[in-house]
Amino acid sequence: MDKQLCELYRKYQVKAESLDDFLDRYYKPDRYKGRDGEIWGENYSKLIRQSNQEYLDNYGVTWISRHESITGKTVSYYKP
Repeated sequence: MDKQLCELYRKYQVKAESLDDFLDRYYKPDRYKGRDGEIWGENYSKLIRQSNQEYLDNYGVTWISRHESITGKTVSYYKP
C-alpha cells in the first residue's frame, strides 16, 4: 500500500485505546461479533480482528468502511 494512500485515511482517524477498542466501539455489532455462528463460522470476528491487525502491522493503519461502521462514515485507527 502506498504511503500517500495510508495518509489519506488520516482524516477519518478516531480515538481508541487499542485495536480491540476500535473494533468494539466502531464496528456495527451485527457485522462483527454478531456474525459468529453457524452461517459465518464460529470465528468470524476473530478473522476480522486478524485482518485488521495485519493491516495495522504492515501499514500502520486500519479502517472500517462506512457500511460496516456504526457512525455511517469511514473510520480509521493508526498504530500508536
